[in-house]
Amino acid sequence: MRYSPTLYAKAIREVIKETPKPHHDDVVKNFCEMVAKNGDLTSSPKIVVAIAEQEAHEHGGKVVNVEFAREMSEAAIKKVTKRFHAHDLVSVKVTPALVAGVRITVDNEKELDESLQRKLNKLWHTKS
Repeated sequence: MRYSPTLYAKAIREVIKETPKPHHDDVVKNFCEMVAKNGDLTSSPKIVVAIAEQEAHEHGGKVVNVEFAREMSEAAIKKVTKRFHAHDLVSVKVTPALVAGVRITVDNEKELDESLQRKLNKLWHTKS
């Protein structure tokens, strides 16, 4: 990877802000061509995530990752995600390694880990 996804995201966001709306399609096309020319096209999903994260932070939101141990119903997912602000970027994924429960990470800094895996690790590593 020639440039980080964060740097690509910052660059495209700055150019889009300075470009009149009718020309946004051209800017995006040129940006994609540049990413391909740099050999970083395989990183495009990471670039898209970086753009969304920067947008969330710009609007006062946070990046929230919610991990469930197994597939949850839409109602259960909505119950958890509605607790966050509208400007937050909330992603939900299944992580079977959690065994059971949920882990919520906010801005890769704060973590609420209510998974069975954490409880087992804590139990296993407790000194007698």
